[in-house]
Amino acid sequence: MLYILLTSIFLLIILELKLRKNFATPSVLLLLSFLMASLLIFINYKNWDISLSFHFVVYVLTAIISFILSTHLVHSFLKNSSKIPSLSLQKLQVLSRPRASLMLIMTVAFSIYSILYIRRVGFSLDLTTILSTAYSSNVLNSGYSGSFLETQMLKIITGIAYINYYQFLLSKFVVKMNFSQFINFYNIVLFLITATLSTDRNILLRFFIYALVLWILFFFDINKESMRNINFKIIRSLVIYGIVILISLFLAGRIKGYVSDFQRSIGLYGGSGLNNFNLFLNNFNGQELQWGRVTFNSLRVLVQTFLGIEEYSGLAMFDIPIVFKSSTGFVYISNVYSALRPFVLDFGYIGMLLFPAMVGIFFEILFSTAINRKFDFSWIFYSATVYSLIYFSIQEQFFARMHLGSLYEIFWLSIFYLYIKSPIKIKLRSNV
Repeated sequence: MLYILLTSIFLLIILELKLRKNFATPSVLLLLSFLMASLLIFINYKNWDISLSFHFVVYVLTAIISFILSTHLVHSFLKNSSKIPSLSLQKLQVLSRPRASLMLIMTVAFSIYSILYIRRVGFSLDLTTILSTAYSSNVLNSGYSGSFLETQMLKIITGIAYINYYQFLLSKFVVKMNFSQFINFYNIVLFLITATLSTDRNILLRFFIYALVLWILFFFDINKESMRNINFKIIRSLVIYGIVILISLFLAGRIKGYVSDFQRSIGLYGGSGLNNFNLFLNNFNGQELQWGRVTFNSLRVLVQTFLGIEEYSGLAMFDIPIVFKSSTGFVYISNVYSALRPFVLDFGYIGMLLFPAMVGIFFEILFSTAINRKFDFSWIFYSATVYSLIYFSIQEQFFARMHLGSLYEIFWLSIFYLYIKSPIKIKLRSNV
């Protein structure tokens, strides 16, 4: 069954690249996610006593095909849409120019965040102790990671880093002016420190995904005349970048005190979700469907928050961990089941047709809009939200992140984009 799954995914990737000619399309990103997870299952085939059911393969391929068909349907409607004229070179120069005021805002936000963080977690010269304490606190408090002010500082820091990376690519690929990149690098480094302190590796991973997808958008647009050589360059860059991401996430885990070796850590984080979904399906009777209660739980809580309603949903913040012991004595504990589990819990097999299609329609609209509007905020927004497709084989992150935290991120990202787009300049004395 695993060979059937791998072969099907690989052939679909080739077909999609031939049809769409872009690695940043939603369908290709989704397929790469499932390819990665399937390869990790293959690598751990003996350790995990892999036995994929026919039921599992049908469900996974149904979800993938439903997603792909929905993207092609939207693409067929939007491909003839008139393209929005690109921003003038003068406006692009304004957008790409690093601003010292953003460095000041970043420094202030980082300082406030650090003070609040130390006040909440405590101070120690041992970084591992600090991060372990912070992580334990987050888990015990169902994901709570600080006060409202601390959360806003984190979102501000994240938003500035995203904007600075966009400015860096715009300057490098399009404007090609010799601006000093010190401000951009300074702000991104502060973000990386903050993301590490937060103990949430997902913040780091989302930034890496954003950086990669945005780079692909710029790279394809600038090099579209030499399309034949692009695919090889992209594949080579993807491999190198993927290795860097994996090592970074592994080191982040080590700093927090995780003791698993590299292969075990990556296997559990990237491949166990799909394998756990297989184990989940084997025990699923389909008799107590939730009819959207699981998938739309975050959205329901968000609406209730706006309406001032407090109601306990009965659903845990984190999925129940699965403890698996193979015949070889290999033991792992994991609480990710891919994005497909909540869809099945709500609507059974119909969920494999319904929800992936909804996600596919949403992201294809974003992607088509980004392609028609060169270099503007649509590129940032698509790249910043598309992480849920990379997560698809690991955990549900599209519907689950319909909460206030995501609204805060989008709000600050929009604010800082409008700021760098405006001709307003706050003059600061700086030698940078």
